[in-house]
Amino acid sequence: MGLAAFALLAGLLRLDWQLPPLSLRLPAQHGPLMVSGFLGTLISLERAVALSQNQGGRRRYYLAPSLVGLGAVSLFLTLPAAVPRGLSTLGAMGLALIFVVIYRLQPTTDHAVMGVGALLWLVGNGLWLVGWPIFRVAPWWAGFLILTIAGERLELTRVLPHKKSTRQVFNEVAVLLFLLVTAVVAIRGKRKTRPQE
Repeated sequence: MGLAAFALLAGLLRLDWQLPPLSLRLPAQHGPLMVSGFLGTLISLERAVALSQNQGGRRRYYLAPSLVGLGAVSLFLTLPAAVPRGLSTLGAMGLALIFVVIYRLQPTTDHAVMGVGALLWLVGNGLWLVGWPIFRVAPWWAGFLILTIAGERLELTRVLPHKKSTRQVFNEVAVLLFLLVTAVVAIRGKRKTRPQE
């Protein structure tokens, strides 16, 4: 919750609200704080908890959310930019690996979708690490969030009480809608990240 509060404060500072000064870099870090610091940590932690319980309490899966959380906290310190960016990138890599393990245990469409979302987050954080500006990284981060939400909605369709034939039709429609939304997001993201001529 502390990271969410910091991200909210960063957003308010960007809106020129008069708040006590927290950090000179805070307003510029609103996007990374929200995507990695809050949502990335939360999503990674959720999957790490589920996987560690499934794997007999193995705690190594908690490394991913820990790295992302440390990366967010380090944004407030006077450290080189590579430190928070590197920690966030390592945490995103951890989430991608978590989804590899999850998919091997349960090879379903929803897990594949969320795994692709984690890969988009990893690419976005990697580009941020090498110095891309946030406005060019944002479509990759948006893809991570959109695919994670879509994958979680697909995951919920497996637990809804439906008759078998109705469930099959519902799943087919959900997958088709998902593919349509993914294509629109990919096309718009490709257009936005294309360099200006």
